[in-house]
Amino acid sequence: MSVMFINPVLAQWEVNGTFNYKSEIPNVGLGIGAARNLPFQWPIIGFKVRAGIDLFRSTEIKTVNGVQSTEKFSSEDFHVDLIATLFYRHIKPYFGLSMGVGHYSVNQFNEYMFFLGALVGAKFTLAVWIHLFIEVDSYKYFSSFDTEKTKRNISSLQFTGRAGIIFKF
Repeated sequence: MSVMFINPVLAQWEVNGTFNYKSEIPNVGLGIGAARNLPFQWPIIGFKVRAGIDLFRSTEIKTVNGVQSTEKFSSEDFHVDLIATLFYRHIKPYFGLSMGVGHYSVNQFNEYMFFLGALVGAKFTLAVWIHLFIEVDSYKYFSSFDTEKTKRNISSLQFTGRAGIIFKF
């Protein structure tokens, strides 16, 4: 009984920062997130809830008849994820489900869209409180991208790769 109360409690909260690359325009972005372990954790698998924001920006310079113009593209994704992590020694693979709202601003297209997604990744332990991770997400936006407004063919099924660092506390 005394061992249960003397041992330190493992970190329950974590924050992360990521560098993101998406399959559709705008391609490059940054993300931040916070996660909390759920009360039920077992020796080989644990569950957590994560909330995050991903910001994507890009600029394109076009030349038409000798005149240069600049087009700016932006996208923000606000998501909540349910993640299951397998506990191995130094590498911890995980998988999960996502849902959220994305905002796209491409040319005259400026809309909010609901999405569902799935993710897989792996965490690599550097220290008890610091982890590196890589992740691949697949999002399905439940709205179409109007090619007349966007002047592009943007798919509603998008993939995002992430690399980042996690701080646990």
